[in-house]
Amino acid sequence: MGMIVEADVDAILDLAREMHEVTFGKEVRRVVATITLDDRGDRKASARHKVEAVRRGLTGRRNSGPKARTPD
Repeated sequence: MGMIVEADVDAILDLAREMHEVTFGKEVRRVVATITLDDRGDRKASARHKVEAVRRGLTGRRNSGPKARTPD
């Protein structure tokens, strides 16, 4: 399970800490969390732009699929 969150890094880390801590209970002794931060320093980027780029890539690939092999 995963999610994409766009926000200030401090806000994301605060959210991650809260989500991590809330999972502990009487029967929960261990919680493992994996966080991936993708932060661009050279330009503005957003999940919306990434989705649009993937869609453009998929549209271009529709006509450029693998070529059929001919028997020798």
